[in-house]
Amino acid sequence: MNILAIDFGTKSIGLAWCETTIGAVLPYGIIKDQNIDELAKLIEDERIEKVIVGLPTGLNNKENTNTERVRNFTEELKTKISCPVEFFDERFS
Repeated sequence: MNILAIDFGTKSIGLAWCETTIGAVLPYGIIKDQNIDELAKLIEDERIEKVIVGLPTGLNNKENTNTERVRNFTEELKTKISCPVEFFDERFS
């Protein structure tokens, strides 16, 4: 399974790729200026089967402004792609 992990930053989108049959996660680059259309095209072109988005919360597990920003981005991304999208708790990553 092709999985794309996303770290949605304030200026760019960090990417990591995993093909589950090889069991390794590799850096996949960045998308500058948070270009969601470029990201959606990459997901389609690379036949990504699942997207994992890092969800930032406080150490107390409470959501904050950054969490809301990532959730809004993810909701917009979901309208542009057909594969499933999941969140990953990135508090200790």
